[in-house]
Amino acid sequence: MKQDEQIDELIREYYPAVYRFCFARLGCSKQAAEDCAQEVFLILIQKYDSLTETENLRTWLLRTAERVICNYLRKEQRHRHVQLDDVVLPDDGGMSSLMLETPAERLRSILTEEEMQLLTEYYSAEYGSRKAVAARYGMSMRELYYKIERIKKKILDNFYEV
Repeated sequence: MKQDEQIDELIREYYPAVYRFCFARLGCSKQAAEDCAQEVFLILIQKYDSLTETENLRTWLLRTAERVICNYLRKEQRHRHVQLDDVVLPDDGGMSSLMLETPAERLRSILTEEEMQLLTEYYSAEYGSRKAVAARYGMSMRELYYKIERIKKKILDNFYEV
């Protein structure tokens, strides 16, 4: 059997499982799931020659799908923006007080005191001394990174709300 035929057969066999995996991980978004599943199979085509026969192909495809989904979500987060037409402005002239609010004041209204302190310490610390920041808060480095990512997401989700 030719390589192209083998790949076509693998796509027919595994595409439904990869698509369902992507669909579930991406919050039931059909378009995002299709995009990610297609990306997984493009990677399969590119790396087909380097795959060994002993590798569990389904596992390899799902791990690849997980990485593709992470990259997709990272890109989506970076490209998120607010449409000016979607912003609702206050009718009572409260816009003047909104314009006077500094970014730091806005952050304080979004984050808890502990989150503000952690964010400040994290970004004030040099890369090598972030372990000490994690230790002060009783966290592992991984937990610290996850906490910082959640804080950043909270800021992005709330910063432009009026």
